[in-house]
Amino acid sequence: MTATVAAFGLSVEVPAGWEAEIYRREPDAVRGEVTMPILHAANVPLARNRGDYGGGTVETLGQRGVFVALLEHDVEAAHTALFSERRVPWPLSGGEFRPNALQRNLPGQAGCQSFFVTAKRALCLYVVIGSFGLRHVLASEANRLLSAVRVSATFPVAPRRGGGSR
Repeated sequence: MTATVAAFGLSVEVPAGWEAEIYRREPDAVRGEVTMPILHAANVPLARNRGDYGGGTVETLGQRGVFVALLEHDVEAAHTALFSERRVPWPLSGGEFRPNALQRNLPGQAGCQSFFVTAKRALCLYVVIGSFGLRHVLASEANRLLSAVRVSATFPVAPRRGGGSR
């Protein structure tokens, strides 16, 4: 049985055994910050308080754990070299995962990160897997979720900044 989680022009059909949330961090009103949508999903429980790149959850991944973050960046970023000419990066292959691609190195884990534009939105996909040795199996598990992610061009705010890590 799957459930659909949707907000801010992002949606995902959440496979059985996964949790997902789409949210925006509280903006810093003093700095005039506008925060961007973030989709988090994992086949382990999502930590209640977690960082944009999964801090608080990735530490709990067992060998078969998968954490997925889809983070939106400013609309202007879509026109930068980092995002230019890139398309949706999934399906992922096991060969894309590297232990040195993590925000913070954790024993046995590996990650991958891609920047791309779809529906005129600049996005970063960041995936952490619990075992580099199982990267081919876990890439398939990540793809099971990613194949059900949808991005529309309906995010209503013209953002000025946000999308960074906390």
